[in-house]
Amino acid sequence: GRIIIYKKEIRHFIILPLHQTGSYVEPSHTVDKQGNIWFSSNGSMFLLTTKDTLKSLPISSVPGELARSLLIDHSGVLWVGTNGYNLRQFDLRLPRMPAIKYEKNFFYDILHNNLSVPENDLNHSPIQNGTPYLFRSVEDKAGKIWMSLAGAVGTSRPNLCYYQNGRIFSQLWHYADTINSEHKMICGLAISEAGTLWGIDDQLQLIRMDTIKREAKIIARIPEKAIKRGQEVNSMLIVGESTFYVTTTTGFFRYELQSREMISFGKMIPGAEFTTLVKDSREKAKIWVGTKGDGLIHMNPSKGTFRLYTTENNLPNNTIYAILPVQGKLWCSSNKGIFSLDPKSSRVQSYSMLDGLPVDEFNRFHSFALPDGQIAFGGTGGYTIFSPDEVSHDDFHPTVALTGIRINNKFAGYAVSGSPLKKAINSLDTLQLSHQQNFLELEFAALEYNIPEKISYRYMMNGVDQGWIDAGTNRRATYTDLSPGTYRFKVIASNVAGIWGQNNKQLIIIIQPPYYGTWWFRTLMVMTLLSASYFIFKFRVESIRKRDKQKHLSFIPF
Repeated sequence: GRIIIYKKEIRHFIILPLHQTGSYVEPSHTVDKQGNIWFSSNGSMFLLTTKDTLKSLPISSVPGELARSLLIDHSGVLWVGTNGYNLRQFDLRLPRMPAIKYEKNFFYDILHNNLSVPENDLNHSPIQNGTPYLFRSVEDKAGKIWMSLAGAVGTSRPNLCYYQNGRIFSQLWHYADTINSEHKMICGLAISEAGTLWGIDDQLQLIRMDTIKREAKIIARIPEKAIKRGQEVNSMLIVGESTFYVTTTTGFFRYELQSREMISFGKMIPGAEFTTLVKDSREKAKIWVGTKGDGLIHMNPSKGTFRLYTTENNLPNNTIYAILPVQGKLWCSSNKGIFSLDPKSSRVQSYSMLDGLPVDEFNRFHSFALPDGQIAFGGTGGYTIFSPDEVSHDDFHPTVALTGIRINNKFAGYAVSGSPLKKAINSLDTLQLSHQQNFLELEFAALEYNIPEKISYRYMMNGVDQGWIDAGTNRRATYTDLSPGTYRFKVIASNVAGIWGQNNKQLIIIIQPPYYGTWWFRTLMVMTLLSASYFIFKFRVESIRKRDKQKHLSFIPF
């Protein structure tokens, strides 16, 4: 019921209590690369850190299930063998993201369950009856998170409230022109660089908020030609105090408040629908633009230049629903999970249901940055919330092994009758085959076991392929009717983060020519032909000499 640690440097014993159970199993232990000790005792599993901190880890899903043996492989995966129930697997490098089911809806659950907002505050706020697709929010410089509900319905008061320190404050707001009957719900919120709160409605009216007087004033209306019937405002971004960027379901444009000039970017950049906007924290002149189906755009609006990130740049999907910037990185939700993008290195880290997410398909407007640094994304069947600082990256470069070969559609493993292999395929440096054994299917696998479904492969046969062949998650390469010659087969794999490894597996394959194509046979044929030509020539010469001699003898007088 305890663990005793002897500190040699100070000649001192430390005693830590262990959880007691009614079962006893002989302890097993293993050590990770950081020097932490993982061990099982009395039916539980424990982690003893290098700082002598002891943590209990749950492994059991069945009553009576006990850990019998432990192993940490080279890729950092902890394998736990149990007493006849299951083989457990824990990735020690990549903490799984939590999958949380909705109780009511995305924003209600975040505010109530994660930010501890009382139900009374929520039920008496302007956002109480809205769906999460209509929820809009922005954080000001004072740490207040302002919230509203979008919509095309009329309203007599600005539907604003804010969150701070565990409470929602729903003070009564009013419009400066109270007699105007054209007020609509606020469809977008943004903070200027000076800290002014702005809103925009579905009629593209820009509304300046006085948070002291709780007064909203319509300052300008973006030209009518920018409005299309049925369009919805997706997002708004302010640069400085008077430059407004707005995305809608039908366009993306910039409006200069001082000059009243509107510029549309719809034909300058790819994308039919633009979903969200954020500022670039490193390059002040640039912004990030999400699209529905056309990728992520890094744009300099003043110059009209841009760079497009798509699945060709390792994005999991080309639909970008939300972008949350955190410490220089962009965290984005899509139709295939969420991902982070480091703009400096262009490195993409993708996460899916295999990493613990509730779903792979996420939703528009379902994102939230919490005051404590956590971020949340909501999908079709639940949401996840996590701290980006605690999400480590997979830097492991997996080794690739050849696991099998089929020759002329027949398995040709080591010790198989008729197989040309003298040992296992992965142990071979060179494979020699006859000219009749030229239909090959090579099988391979990366030696990383945490989430093998996320590992991708590339292969190439020098002498056949012009470059690397992207195989995706397929672990086979097929070549038919190979001509006699020498080939070099190479294969590499990515890790689960999509980073390509540097450990490629190679195999030299020699297809022997038929006997009539060998050098010795051709040499023999040439020698035979030359010999035959020589004897034919010699015979011809001898025949001519003999005939000439006979003619000469016939003219001698007697």
